[in-house]
Amino acid sequence: MADRIKQTNADLRAALIEQVSLMVHFCAKYDDGNLAFAKPMATSLRVILHQGGRSHSLLQQLGLRSGRFYSAPGRQGPNVVPIGCSLTPMAFTPERGGHYAPLLAPPDARSRLPFPEWWTRPVLRAPTGEKMSRMDIVTAVANTDGGAHVDSGLEPLYAAFRSGRLLGMRVFPTENGQIRMSIPILLSKEQVANDEDPRDGLLTSPQYPSVRTVTHEVLLTLEKCAAWTFSTPYKPDMDAPRG
Repeated sequence: MADRIKQTNADLRAALIEQVSLMVHFCAKYDDGNLAFAKPMATSLRVILHQGGRSHSLLQQLGLRSGRFYSAPGRQGPNVVPIGCSLTPMAFTPERGGHYAPLLAPPDARSRLPFPEWWTRPVLRAPTGEKMSRMDIVTAVANTDGGAHVDSGLEPLYAAFRSGRLLGMRVFPTENGQIRMSIPILLSKEQVANDEDPRDGLLTSPQYPSVRTVTHEVLLTLEKCAAWTFSTPYKPDMDAPRG
């Protein structure tokens, strides 16, 4: 096999500009209601961020992966991982009812983390103790769940996350007709016993808004440290509810 031709710095910069343009486009489509665009988002995130094995992060090759990355949920204590997924607040709209939504918070200079901590620190803790990081979520969507490949089987932890069972967030009506959102550890034994189907009201598909949040964080970070990567402006409506 012939030796590979090394890409120049100009080639790598052009590739990053292209990936950023794709992510901006995917975000606009997602925000218009096309949630499946989170899948190609995850693939672009993997291309620019993931380093390991035969994967060579585009940001690493350009010396841009060692900076501080914006964290939409803000800073937390070193050992603090609240129950739930900090990337995906629960929302309720008349059109969709209860659902997970991305966290499109505005940038805050105090909410930036060194890349290794930002990428690998848990952002999710299930009521049963399992944890997942941004890297876990993004690479699972990209590698196994339709980003760049569809595996014949999914890792049990990711499958439980995708189905909603891992987080266990539920929406159900109360006796006075109001809507209540809850997680399993906050449900009384009587409420659980009276449910004909314990899956009723389960919020599903948190992987889509999780990936949208991570893409938001990355684009805000690149706007700060590598504005030259944007051929198309990134203009999310950070005050609008997201589905």
